[in-house]
Amino acid sequence: MTQAQLQERTTVLIIRDSDPLCVETNLLTEESPVFRFILDECKFEEHDLTDFSPEAVGVFLTLLRDKELTDVDKSLFREINKLAVTFEIAWLEKDCQRWMENKILAVSREEDKTFLFDESYYAFKTLKKDEFMTMFIDEFGNSDDITFISRYLENFDNLELSMLCPLLQLAGSNYKVILNTLTNSVATNVGLTKNTMFILQNINVSWQVGWSSLFNVILELPDTALSVSDLKIIGNLQNSHVVAMTSKKKEIPQTLIYNSLKSSGRLMALSDIVTSMSTGQTTSMMEVFRKMLYILSWNQYTPSKEDMDQFILELERLCQEKHIQRVPWRVIDLMLPVLRVSTKDNAESFISLLTSIRQSKVMSSSNRENIVIKQISEIKVNFDERKLVYKFKHPSTGSCTLPGECGFMERLYAYHGYNTLELVTDDKYYVGTGVHYHNDISARGMCMYRAITLTLPDGSKLDTLESGGLGRWWILLPMPILRRWRFWWEDWLPDGTTFELKDDYYVVYNVSDYMVAK
Repeated sequence: MTQAQLQERTTVLIIRDSDPLCVETNLLTEESPVFRFILDECKFEEHDLTDFSPEAVGVFLTLLRDKELTDVDKSLFREINKLAVTFEIAWLEKDCQRWMENKILAVSREEDKTFLFDESYYAFKTLKKDEFMTMFIDEFGNSDDITFISRYLENFDNLELSMLCPLLQLAGSNYKVILNTLTNSVATNVGLTKNTMFILQNINVSWQVGWSSLFNVILELPDTALSVSDLKIIGNLQNSHVVAMTSKKKEIPQTLIYNSLKSSGRLMALSDIVTSMSTGQTTSMMEVFRKMLYILSWNQYTPSKEDMDQFILELERLCQEKHIQRVPWRVIDLMLPVLRVSTKDNAESFISLLTSIRQSKVMSSSNRENIVIKQISEIKVNFDERKLVYKFKHPSTGSCTLPGECGFMERLYAYHGYNTLELVTDDKYYVGTGVHYHNDISARGMCMYRAITLTLPDGSKLDTLESGGLGRWWILLPMPILRRWRFWWEDWLPDGTTFELKDDYYVVYNVSDYMVAK
């Protein structure tokens, strides 16, 4: 068939409650392997689209001509996304994902949040696509807003099992909303429903409070209400809860968050980082990042693909064997924009390494696993020392009757150009700060950063990290007695880049041990 014949060929689309529509076949087959198989290989001359509304089909055809989705009425979005997935139109699937991401980040009303969750769940259940739900959970999984989840849990025993997984993940560290739901279900049904059993088999009971009360309610049920397998499951959960509670009571809070002297050393290649991890000198992925920055910034080192692949394999192995503290996605996501506009020869290598780390569950922790805590005040001791105060109630704290807010304080100080950041655990230093400390808060799992806005020479702006333990060194200025900090991003961006330093520090705290979902 000639090109002219291909362009003239048409296909009849059967439309719901409307006359058939005749469209050029090339419009349908150009971007869709599914349409190419149906219309070109199987030689069908018509196709049934009655599963979709006429309005959605009309918008779909327009999008195929424009090859871009800028915006779409939310009442049609589900069908447009389904059309994209059904007919495997890659660019439209990506545009739908971008549309959903923008809506999730901009949501301000509860009704919009409900719409986005329902669309995410539809794609998750019906289309077997979890990208929307992952974005939704990452954004709202630790929002401390139990009202939204509670509305769905009101009809708990009638929910589909596939709905329970996202709700568990959305609960984040808010275990009480799940605990109360299960307790009410057990008491109302005088037994364990399939939904209750599903939750019990998919929760994390590593916290110190709450769950024993549920186990007591279950064990007080009549003998006829529990099967042998039910009792076995409850017994195992109860044992896990007791073991976790006991082990955490014995745990001594870690105080050191970061020390730049500890992270320094002679580094020439990625293999040197592996050595420092093997010998115990490097104990967190944040330290790994600093060493990577040092090697790639100062040594002008560009590793080969084979070296990078081997490095990632060794990192994963050591993180699993030695329980290395993981780095939060948030830190990686604030670094990548700087590297993407960098003109340095090894920027692509660094991007590749960071992307691999972000994709690994043993090297990085997702947004859902972390809570971001903003500094509320600062106590300046002297030029080289300050104390940063945060309000934060750890999920394991339970009820608290102490005066003031639950929280913690960090001491940040410098000595001979090296920075140290440590958690303050002595109660006497908390007097007058407005917060009090509980020893269930530990430095392990904490990453601190300070927000900064960069302005590039072309006027474009980027939000990134000031340093956050990543990389900041004293450098000598022309006058020998003068020196200043050199920030990590200065090695990657062109001269003339300016910055606006934000006043606030943030702590990313990993609470994955206390998440509701396993």
